[in-house]
Amino acid sequence: MATAPKIAAYGHVGWWEALNPPIYLISVLPALTAFTIASRSAAPLIPFLLGTLGVVLLQHAVNVFNDITDWKRNADVEKPDSWVRFHRENTRVAEIHALLSVAAGACVGLSALHLADRWWLIGVAAPLVFLGLLYNFGKVPISYGRHSEWVTGVCYGPGVFGCLWLLRVPRATVPALFG
Repeated sequence: MATAPKIAAYGHVGWWEALNPPIYLISVLPALTAFTIASRSAAPLIPFLLGTLGVVLLQHAVNVFNDITDWKRNADVEKPDSWVRFHRENTRVAEIHALLSVAAGACVGLSALHLADRWWLIGVAAPLVFLGLLYNFGKVPISYGRHSEWVTGVCYGPGVFGCLWLLRVPRATVPALFG
């Protein structure tokens, strides 16, 4: 069985390389779309921006967990911008990093719900956040299954776009359904 390549083969990965900013467009673009088509909304902007930040932090956690899962399964270990590689191949430190990102994302997201007084959104968002976090766990993670892209679509469609829309506009509208 092949072992994971060591840091010496790639050198140390800096945080900006491990972050890989373009990957976060999957969280930011649905937020930008929701903001643009709901721009006439009277709802305050701060909860919406906090909700977007919460989504980005949760996506970051899932990305780190994904790197950990791949590393432990000896898959994608040649990836030079892995968070496990950033943490010098210490998966325990990477797990703490991911858990801190989950905690920060949850706190920021709950703050957004509080400021917008949209606590009912927990019933929609929490199962989708849970599903997103489950993406990398279990004997055979969802990320390795044939439904992985469907799970991603549900988490980012109704999850990110839908919940951010409802954070900005408290009702589903025709534009929201097309979003």
